[in-house]
Amino acid sequence: MFAVAVLSFIWALYLQFAFLYKMNREAKAGYTTTCNLVPKVPQVDYQTGSVLRAVGEPLLMVYTAEQRKGK
Repeated sequence: MFAVAVLSFIWALYLQFAFLYKMNREAKAGYTTTCNLVPKVPQVDYQTGSVLRAVGEPLLMVYTAEQRKGK
């Protein structure tokens, strides 16, 4: 049981660092696909690349981003 807990912890750390790496890579490229984490770059849809929120617009909640995808 202890081994399962340790492996779960290691997996969670890996996922967290992978997410942070992706977020930083996107911010350096000048866009983000995450909600509310990097407000100084435009937020784009991860599937289509269309802009959901331009720089300077209010931050989007997840459900608002989902609604704007349908535009």
